Amino acid sequence: MKTARIIVGKSGVSGRGVFAGKDFKRGEIICRFTGTVVSIEDMKRIYKRGKPKVSCDAFQIGARKYLLIDEPFVLINHSCEPNTAFKGERTLVARKAIKKDDELFYDYSTTEWTARDYTEYDHRLWPMNCRCGARNCRGLITCFPLLPKATQKKYLEGAIKPYIRANMRLPEPEHHCAVCESRLAAFRKRAAAR
Repeated sequence: MKTARIIVGKSGVSGRGVFAGKDFKRGEIICRFTGTVVSIEDMKRIYKRGKPKVSCDAFQIGARKYLLIDEPFVLINHSCEPNTAFKGERTLVARKAIKKDDELFYDYSTTEWTARDYTEYDHRLWPMNCRCGARNCRGLITCFPLLPKATQKKYLEGAIKPYIRANMRLPEPEHHCAVCESRLAAFRKRAAAR
């Protein structure tokens, strides 16, 4: 009898989540995301047709290319201390040994590189507030360039999406989107006032 590699269940973080259906060794392939490839223009049209969460359900696979993720993959939650990462464009691998029934998480920031000219259609939803509960929770999920430098280095030494690795070679001013920068500044200001 073949065992399911991943199982959907009630998340310990938010709504439904995806859990390991078996033990995984560090570096082992867990699954490959599937879905429909769309452009930024497609995302804008979908948003205008009344689907405000389209940006939350899309997964960046290139500078202007996204994957509208199929279930169950779209149900994998974020963590600032993820147990999985991406190898290549869509292949999810174990960052460490994962036990059967452990919830699977990846860091959403490792899949996002928002360009400075990114459109305004989804600024209400991105960057996202984070309530992952991890010991080092950042409180806000932003694009990869706005991660702390030590966190970027840790991810770049392991599995990271090819277009993000290539973009890290761009000059620093091209690294950040104005939306993420302004939301991060406001978030830090509120945190300092507490």
